[in-house]
Amino acid sequence: MTKELIFVYNADSGSILAIKDYFHKIISPKTYDCNLCALTYDMLGMKSVWKETIEKTGMKTTFMHKDELKEKYSLSYDLPVILVKDEDNIKTILAAQEINRITILNELIMKLNKKLSEI
Repeated sequence: MTKELIFVYNADSGSILAIKDYFHKIISPKTYDCNLCALTYDMLGMKSVWKETIEKTGMKTTFMHKDELKEKYSLSYDLPVILVKDEDNIKTILAAQEINRITILNELIMKLNKKLSEI
């Protein structure tokens, strides 16, 4: 079975919440709760360098919100988190504490690529 990357944002799903999050990032980025989203998205959507990085992994990729993670897997993590699923095993690749210390996208990309090279 192919490994799957799972990116879980520290936000709930839904159109109204997405709009609220969009404006929160613009108006008060320092108080925004999801550093993964803040690093990988701008006002136009997913940053192209991030999209290319994910595509280069060759792995199936899933993007989830915290409510979707609980619903699908009955799991709870400090968020945001990057996971890898291999058959029925789910392993943390980058935990919230590490993601939340990252200040630039290139650092996130380097850390993700390093972790993926170790699995």
